Amino acid sequence: YRQGSKQIQPVVDNANGILLGFKVLDADGKTYEFLRPVMNYFQYNYTRNYPDRNTTKSEVENETHSPYATTWYLTGIKGADYFDRGENGFSAEDWGFWVKFNYKRLAHPVGFRTPFSGDAKVPNKDGVAASIIRSYGAKEKVYLESIETASHIAFFDKSDRTDNLSPYVEYLAFEAFDVDGTDSSLEIKFPFDKADIASLLNSSAELVLEYMIKYEPYDHYPPPADGGWVTQTSTAANNTETYTYSVDFSDSDPVTGDQEWTITSIDAVNGVTSIPKSHGYPDPSPTTVYEGGYISAATLKLYPTSGNKLANFAKKLDQIRLVRKTLNSSDDKTDYTASNSNETIEGVKFTYDYSLQNGAENATTGKLTLKSIQKTGIDDQIALPASNLAYNNDLDGGSVTWSREKYDYWNGYSSYASDTDPERLHFNSFQKSIADRDAALWNLSEIESPLGAKTKIFYESDVISYVKDKQEKDVLLALGGPSEPTSITSSKIRVSWADSCRYDVFDGTSSGETRNFDIYTSGSSPTFIATIEVNKVYVNIIVQSPYVDFYTVEDPTSLGLLTDGTAYSFYEGDSRTAIYAGGHRINKVEVTDGLNSLTTFYTYSDGTTPVLPSAYRDLVTLSTDDHANDAYIIDKKYNNLGPSPSLGYSQVTVKEVKRESDGSYTPTKGRTIHKFYTAKDSIAQFAVLDTITDKLIITDKTGIIGKPKSVETYAMKDNTDGSSESDYYLIKKDDFYYDFSSDLISSNRKVYDGSFSTSLSSDKALGISHQNYQGTKDTDSTTVVNHIRENVFMTGTSSEFYFYDGSWNQTKYLTTGSNLAYDALTGKTLVTQTYRSEGKKTVNEIIPAYWNYDYYTQVGTSNYHVDNMLEKNMLMQESENRVYTLSSSDDWFSLTSTEKNNRITSASVTTWKPWIESHNYTGFVDSVYWEAFWRKNDTYEWISTGAFDDFSSSDWENYDLGDFHNSRKWKRTSNITKYDRYSHPVEEKGMDGTYTASIYGQGDALPIAIAKNAKRSQIIYIDFEEGQSTRNSSIYSGDQINYTAYFNNAKTGQYSQVTSSYPVTIPSESGTYTITYWRKEGSDPWELIRATGQTAGSTYTITGSSVRIDDIRVYPDQATMSTFTYDPLTWKLTSITDANNITTYYEYDTMGRLIKVLDHEQYLKQFHAYAYGRNH
Repeated sequence: YRQGSKQIQPVVDNANGILLGFKVLDADGKTYEFLRPVMNYFQYNYTRNYPDRNTTKSEVENETHSPYATTWYLTGIKGADYFDRGENGFSAEDWGFWVKFNYKRLAHPVGFRTPFSGDAKVPNKDGVAASIIRSYGAKEKVYLESIETASHIAFFDKSDRTDNLSPYVEYLAFEAFDVDGTDSSLEIKFPFDKADIASLLNSSAELVLEYMIKYEPYDHYPPPADGGWVTQTSTAANNTETYTYSVDFSDSDPVTGDQEWTITSIDAVNGVTSIPKSHGYPDPSPTTVYEGGYISAATLKLYPTSGNKLANFAKKLDQIRLVRKTLNSSDDKTDYTASNSNETIEGVKFTYDYSLQNGAENATTGKLTLKSIQKTGIDDQIALPASNLAYNNDLDGGSVTWSREKYDYWNGYSSYASDTDPERLHFNSFQKSIADRDAALWNLSEIESPLGAKTKIFYESDVISYVKDKQEKDVLLALGGPSEPTSITSSKIRVSWADSCRYDVFDGTSSGETRNFDIYTSGSSPTFIATIEVNKVYVNIIVQSPYVDFYTVEDPTSLGLLTDGTAYSFYEGDSRTAIYAGGHRINKVEVTDGLNSLTTFYTYSDGTTPVLPSAYRDLVTLSTDDHANDAYIIDKKYNNLGPSPSLGYSQVTVKEVKRESDGSYTPTKGRTIHKFYTAKDSIAQFAVLDTITDKLIITDKTGIIGKPKSVETYAMKDNTDGSSESDYYLIKKDDFYYDFSSDLISSNRKVYDGSFSTSLSSDKALGISHQNYQGTKDTDSTTVVNHIRENVFMTGTSSEFYFYDGSWNQTKYLTTGSNLAYDALTGKTLVTQTYRSEGKKTVNEIIPAYWNYDYYTQVGTSNYHVDNMLEKNMLMQESENRVYTLSSSDDWFSLTSTEKNNRITSASVTTWKPWIESHNYTGFVDSVYWEAFWRKNDTYEWISTGAFDDFSSSDWENYDLGDFHNSRKWKRTSNITKYDRYSHPVEEKGMDGTYTASIYGQGDALPIAIAKNAKRSQIIYIDFEEGQSTRNSSIYSGDQINYTAYFNNAKTGQYSQVTSSYPVTIPSESGTYTITYWRKEGSDPWELIRATGQTAGSTYTITGSSVRIDDIRVYPDQATMSTFTYDPLTWKLTSITDANNITTYYEYDTMGRLIKVLDHEQYLKQFHAYAYGRNH
C-alpha cells in the first residue's frame, strides 16, 4: 500500500500469520517501524434503536473477547544506511542512523467506557432517543518511557494524575488462547500475566470461569500417522453446552511472567460438580473427555467492585531528561538503570493544575491543565524563566462547571445545549456573541514567553455554510427555545416576527388531523396569501415577508385553530443559511512585549464540512433533491470508516494591524489571502450510490481537502487606512494544481515504469487503495461498500508578479511550473517544466538510481547478490539530472532522443556503490559484499559543448572511471572513497586529484580532525578525550563551564596524558610524515613540538619525566590538519585548532549558551551576558 510517496508494508509472523505491525518507507530513505501494538482485550457494545418513534425498539449486543489491536506505536526509525550488526535489534555496535522508542505498559488491563457512565443518546427532533448506545471494555495502557540513539537517551518521567479516572464497567471478559487439563485440574492460558488479573481482585470481587464443552465423537482411533485428528462433529441440534463456575484461585498465587492458571477448586453453579477435561493428545479415550465432549474454549469474567469501577492508573508527564547512555559491557545494549542515573544534559519540566472543566465525571476536581513549560540545563539548573500558559475558564466573569449535556457534536462547550429540550439537544446557540463566547471556553488564551512577551489568542465559533457541495438554504434552529403554550380564545391569531423566521405550531389537542392555516399580510387591510394544509403534529411555516399575521376563517369547523381555548406552543427560530457549529477558530492573535504590540486578524469564508451529524437531518434543509446523497452526507449511514471530518474554509484572509492607545487598529502592511480546497469543490467528491443494487461505491478524492489552491499577497497603498478594498493592490499570486491517481496519465503527462521508454497506459492508475465492507446486520443501509481512495499529486504551480507605474497601470510577469512525468513505483516527479513570460521554457529531468542498477553486480570474478533496492531504501535516490532549454513551441513528449540531447544545457551524474564493513574492520569501509547497503560513490558534470554522450549501462557499476569519462565530456567533481559506520564520508578525492580526510570522535558522531591533501589511512589524531563521557568537576563552576580553569591539565578539551614514554606509530603508506603535539612539564607553559620527515611505518616515541602530552597530530609533510574538541556531556564545540596549531576556545553556561570566546593565549575575545525580565 502506498500513501503519496510513502510505502506502507505489513509485518507478518510467517509462522502463525499474526500481524506484528507495519513498516513505512519514506521518500528520504528512512524506515519507520510501528511494531508495538496496543491490545484491546475485551469490548462490549450495546445499541438500542428506535427506527421510528411509533415502532418497536431493536437491540443489538455484541462482545469481543479475543485480543486485537487497532493502534501500533512507533518503535524505531532507521536511516537508509542502517545496518544491524551483532545481535538482532538496536545496539551501539549497529551502523548508520537509528532511533529507538521504548514503552512501558501498566501492570494490568485498564477499563474504558463510552460514555463514562450511563448511556449516550442520539435524539430525533421530538426529543425522543432515536438510539441509545454504550460501549465498555479493557485494554492495555501504554506510556512512552524513553527515546534513544546510539549515544544518548531521553527519559520521560511521569507521576499519577487525579483525573482520567477509571470508568464504570459491568464486567470484563478475557478469552483464553490455550486450554489444557489433567484428571484433576484445568489449565488455561491468557494473553497476559495472571498477576495482571490478580491485581484487580480483592476480597469482594467476583471472578467467574465460563467454558464451552464441545461434543465430538471420535471415529478414528488411534490417530492417523501424520498426527492429525479425523473427527466427526455431532449432528445433534445442541452440540455445545456452556457452564459457569465461581472459581477459587486462592491456592494458585500469581507469578509475574506466568500466563497459566491452574484451577483445582470450583464451586458448582449449574449442578455440575466435576471438572470437564480438555481434549488431550495422544489419548482421546473416554477417561479424558467429559461425557463424550471436551472443553474447547474458556473465558474468564471479572466483576469489579467499588461501584463497578477499576483502579486508576493514569499518568502525567512531569519532565523530559536528556542524558548520555551507559552500555552493558557484555552486549553493547543499553543499561537503562545506569543511564537513568546519569547527569542530565538538558531537560524540560511541565507543571499542571486541575483548573479546567471542574466537576468532570472522570476527575476528582477538574481536568489536568498544563500551566508552564520550563527548560532546564545541566543537572536541572534553571537559567531563564518558564513559559506560562493561561486559558479561558469562565463565562461572564464566573467559572464554568462541566456538565454532561453542555457540549455540542464537535465536543465543544455549548451553554445553549440541552439533553431534554428537543429544540436544543447538543446544538450551539444561534446568537453570535454566545456562540463565540462558548467556542473560546477552556481553550488556550495566553502564552507568556521567558522574555515576558505575551501572545494572546482570541476565538470565535466555526460557521458551517456548506455540507459537501450543498448549501444550507434553511437552518431551522430555535434561537431561545419554545415559548410558553399560548391559549387561543379568539377567532384569529396575530403574531409578528422578524424577517426570515421559522414559526412552529404544535397542536396540543390532536395528533394527525388535517388542519388549515390561512395566512394574510399584516396591517389594517390584510391581504390573503395562502392556505396551508397541515396533517402533522409539527407545523413548520417559513415566513418571507417582514410581518405576517395568522387569521382564521369565520367557520371554525373547517379550521385548525379553534376558539375554545386550545393551547398551542410556538417556537421561534432562525432560518439563516449558516450555523454556528464545527468547533472553534482563531479570530485574532495579539503579540506584545510590554512596549509594542502587533495584532493579526483572521477572516474566513465558506465553512464546509463533508458530513453533518445525523441529529441535524430534520433541522437543516440542503439545496439538493438527491435524497441518497442527503442520507450519506448527513446521516453518515455509509460512513463506516470513522467519525465526521471537521470543517475547512475555502478562504482565509490574514491581516496584521497595530493596536493604538485608544484601542483602535491601524494596518501595518498589506494582507495575504489563502485559498483552499474543501468538500464544496466538485473535485473533492467521494460518493456514488447505486440504489438499485443496494451497493455503495465511494470514489474517495477527499485527499485534496485542505490543500492550498492559491496564495495572494497584497500591499497597502500609501496614505490609506486599509478600510477599503481599493486601499490594497496585488503584488504576487501563487497557484497550485493537482490531479488524482486515475487522472494522472493524460496526453501531456506520463507515468514511466523503469525507463523513459516504458510508460503506463492511461487505465493503470498510480496509487489507488481499495477498502471493501460487507454489511451483515439488518440495520446496515447497504450490503456492499467499495471504498476507493485515490492519492493526490501536485501537477503544477504558477507565480504571477505584478508591477505598477505611477498611474497604477499593471504589468504582470508569469512563471509556471508543470510536472510532466512520474515514477510508476514511487510516485516521484521525474520531469518538470518551467515557463516564463519572456518565452523561456526549461525542462528538468531526473532518472532514479534504481533504473540504472540491476539487483546483481559483478565483483571480481564472482557474482554477489545485492539486496533489493527497495529494502535498501534506494527507490527515491537519483542517479542523473538533466536540464534542457526548449523553444516556446517545443512539446516535450514529441521530441526525439536526439532532439532532446541537442537541447541539453547541463547534466550531472551520481554513481552509487554497495558498501559494507570489511572483515578486518579498521574504522572505515571500502569493500563490497553481498549484504551491502548503498552509498554515493562519484559525481560527474557534463562539460562538453558538443554532442551529448550519456553514461553507458556498464558505467554505473564501474567504480574506477577516472577523473574524466567519455572522451573528457564528463568531469568528476567528487569521489567518495571511504565512509565510516555512520555514513560520514571520511575520505574524498576532489577535482584537482587531492584528497580530503576526516576523523570522527565522540562515538564517531562528531568530526575531531580534518586533513587536506591526505588520505584517511595517512592521518592520526589523538586527543585523549575519546571514551570520556563524564565531565571534570573542576571545570564546572556554578552555572558556567570554565574550561580555561583546567588549562593546566589539558591543552584542549578536558584530558591529557601523563607519561614518560609514549610511542606513536607512523602510518605505513609510503611518504614522509609530520608529527606535532603539545607537551607540558611541571609548571612550565604548554610547548608545541613539531617533527617532519618521519618515515612511513616507523615509530616516534615521546619521552620526558612525567610530562603531560596532548593533541598528537600525524599527517603527510605536504598536508595540513585542523582539529576540534567538544564537551563530552553536551557535545558543544569547545575548541578549534587550525593548521598552524593556533587554538580558539569557547565556553558556555549550563543552558548551552555561548558566554566566552578566547584566543590561543587565553585572552578574552568576546563575552556574552544574558538577562531576562518580564514587563507586566
